Amino acid sequence: MSVRLLILGVLLLHYVSSENDQSTKPSVELTGNLIDRSSRVHDKSPNFQGFWKKKFIWRPRWVKTWQEKKIYIAVWKRMWGPAEIKEWVPVAKPPPGWIKNGNGGHFIKVGLPH
Repeated sequence: MSVRLLILGVLLLHYVSSENDQSTKPSVELTGNLIDRSSRVHDKSPNFQGFWKKKFIWRPRWVKTWQEKKIYIAVWKRMWGPAEIKEWVPVAKPPPGWIKNGNGGHFIKVGLPH
């Protein structure tokens, strides 16, 4: 047990002495560009082409109502109501004949099936 405490004390003294030596010189050079490591920051927006479409459909849901008798009794009823659904609709790429500067933009290649 005392050997473990002695080793722990030596390691602690070494750590403290090395910490004092590094306080006079900077451990990291600040001349380079800083890197932001946050996952929320993006340099440019993602290249997704599309939009969110909002659609309403009718869905059933269970509603608790109270029936009046000698005492109130809970009764579950199935009621229909609108539900909003959001779906991602990607924009389709234009056909190759519609692209001005693309390969095969203004002509049809002879001999190839189209």
